[in-house]
Amino acid sequence: MRRPNSLVLSPEQLKCLASPLRSQILEAGLRLGVFSVNELGRSLGKSPKALYPHVRQLVEVGVLVVDSERMAGKRLETLYAPASTRFSVDRTDRSPEFREAVAAGTRLMLRLVGREYAAHNKNGDSSLEATIRLNLRLSPGQIHQLRQKLMEIGDWASSLEEEGGEVDVNLTAFLIPKD
Repeated sequence: MRRPNSLVLSPEQLKCLASPLRSQILEAGLRLGVFSVNELGRSLGKSPKALYPHVRQLVEVGVLVVDSERMAGKRLETLYAPASTRFSVDRTDRSPEFREAVAAGTRLMLRLVGREYAAHNKNGDSSLEATIRLNLRLSPGQIHQLRQKLMEIGDWASSLEEEGGEVDVNLTAFLIPKD
């Protein structure tokens, strides 16, 4: 099944992804491509039974799609896939609903980054990590340029990913103009 290369997320989809588990399901789905809930469970180290309701919600809002079905022993197994290979948000939408959905997603990302960083600090290789926080004074044009560069870094980093890579890496960047 052919899927679009990019999907602009609606406020409803963003709210759905504000759940840490649903966000992890999407991330795993992007890594796996086409997957069953059993395969997803193995990938996440979670019970497939606990994942089904979340997968259904992601399908209902259009973040995941039903790709196909196959026989698994004597039963029919549904295969799912991300609705797109890349997700973005419509930055021109200024509605309160959209702004709250983006805020909820941002809070989620910060919680996940905190958890991942704490887990890595317990037994990870600190020579592989990098932390940067900059406070800058930029013009709107420079902010646009910086945003474009961050997107290019994301594209470049994604192009480096290879099957069988040794280290899972999360790259999170926030560009937040101060009021």
